[in-house]
Amino acid sequence: MKLITEKLRAQFGDIYLEVTEQDAVRRIGCLRRMSDNAVLTYHIVTFDPRGVAALGVHHTTIVAGNPMGEVIKHSGVVHTRSVSKPASKNMPPFLRALFRTLKKRCRIENIKYTIKGLPYANIDEFYNPEFTPLPKLSRTR
Repeated sequence: MKLITEKLRAQFGDIYLEVTEQDAVRRIGCLRRMSDNAVLTYHIVTFDPRGVAALGVHHTTIVAGNPMGEVIKHSGVVHTRSVSKPASKNMPPFLRALFRTLKKRCRIENIKYTIKGLPYANIDEFYNPEFTPLPKLSRTR
């Protein structure tokens, strides 16, 4: 299964991660398109201390501002990644402003990582509706 960053690069070209808030247990940020700085996704990550300890030095690389999925994928550490079925969600005003859209709903997915069988990260990923269509079936989340 391709990572979100891989899918976005294939569709939009060069992208970068912008971390807007981070502490020991949470990171908030977005993925932006390099060509025009457009926000493609907004995410909220919650880290579990057990998985942080299991990931070790690679977690330090992630909190230094590197894309989580890519660091974990290239680390060689035993991990699992699960992605929920896409759903749609009403967007709060700050998210509509960040996405520069008048649309009311956006696509959301939840991604969970485990490291060596331990929970590591829970990610709520919100997609800019100007670039990613809403899922066809689910409007409940």
